[in-house]
Order: sequence, then C-alpha cells, then structure tokens
Amino acid sequence: MDERYGKTDNGSGFLVLRGAILFIMAIFGLVVILALLEGWLFFGISFQQTTVGHIVWPVALFLRNLVSPMT
Repeated sequence: MDERYGKTDNGSGFLVLRGAILFIMAIFGLVVILALLEGWLFFGISFQQTTVGHIVWPVALFLRNLVSPMT
C-alpha cells in the first residue's frame, strides 16, 4: 500500500530515537560510575575505600600507566 502513495519509510526515525535513548542511558551510567568512584554515593565512601576497591584500584592505576604513562 505504501508503494501506491509513493511513501518509503525505512524506519530511520525509530533508529534515531533508539540511538538517542541508548546515548542518554550511557551518559547516566557514566555519571553513576563516576559518582561511585569519587565517593558521592553511599555517604561519602569512595570505591577506593571499600574492601574490593583498595585492592583493585592500585592494579587499575598500574595498568593504566602501562598503557599511557604519565610523565
């Protein structure tokens, strides 16, 4: 029926909407992760002060320095 009216809808609007929603969710997730790392959540306890964080954090910093060393 679309061919009769000359309409060709390829669903690009839906793809843009889905992409925008995924982008907003990714930004929100990044904000939550950064808040956890900096201690803005959980009453000021940062990730580095937790049981797992005080072990994982130095290892993560070491690996990051291997990839892009600070001069």
